[in-house]
Amino acid sequence: MLADRMFMAATPKAAPAGQQAYTTAGTYTFTVPAGVTSICAVCIGAGGGGAPGDGWSSNLGSGGGGGGLSYANNIVTTGGEAITVTVPPITSAGTNGGNASIARGATFLVQATGGGAGTSYGIGGAGGTSTTGTGYSGGAGGSGGPSGGGGAGGYSGNGGSGSSSYGGAGFSSTGSGGGGGGFGGFGYYNANDYQYQQWGGGGYGGSTSLLGSGVNGAGGAAGSNFYGSADGGGGGWGGASASLLCGGGGGGGGWYRDVYIPDDSISNVSPSGGPVGERGGVRIIWGDGRSYPSNAANV
Repeated sequence: MLADRMFMAATPKAAPAGQQAYTTAGTYTFTVPAGVTSICAVCIGAGGGGAPGDGWSSNLGSGGGGGGLSYANNIVTTGGEAITVTVPPITSAGTNGGNASIARGATFLVQATGGGAGTSYGIGGAGGTSTTGTGYSGGAGGSGGPSGGGGAGGYSGNGGSGSSSYGGAGFSSTGSGGGGGGFGGFGYYNANDYQYQQWGGGGYGGSTSLLGSGVNGAGGAAGSNFYGSADGGGGGWGGASASLLCGGGGGGGGWYRDVYIPDDSISNVSPSGGPVGERGGVRIIWGDGRSYPSNAANV
């Protein structure tokens, strides 16, 4: 009996469940833990930056599109293997959002593109897309005024588009876990002989969580309409938790100007920049039974 026990094969132990999230811009090397034979990953592109407004009808400012989302499960790996992780920076006003990805050498395993920048004439940026893996696009920025930004892509549908109307609500996400579009900026009012034309920045598009699918996100409210605040509202949240949020589009830029009604003269024109788009991110998980979109919670 003792001899038999000496020659019995040991049962290999499964690697413990684990995870690694990346939300700060940069290029990283993820080293696969010993014993891990497959991983799952999600990537969310950065939201596009909002366009500045300048106080004239030719440039009302507009929101940037939300970042795309992409995920993949059961990516075959070996312990000690090096995987390259790329996280895009927070997007400046009026610029496109960067791509988020993981790659083996020159081959992308999962990739999602960033949202497009808002443009002049109140036309919002296009949402980012899922280029490698399974996923959905970010919502478009609004158009026709100081518009809201689009929401980030979801795990089962696109992000909502930003509002195209002054003070109007953005469109809801069409899929679970997607961000809603932001509100449009507010309008103007009259006081005595002056018409104070004040456009608050459109709201940010809602974000999506790196923690997996959940309820739809809500878009942020518009910025203040008091002397054309450039601030968009805070991004709504999507996904399983209100943490590790990424990908919402930037709001449209705010501005104000004073118009003296009797002779229609204009003074005190004050433009302001569009808000930045939201960060992108990458999250890698492993362990028995763990996968996107619905079995990816923190462990």
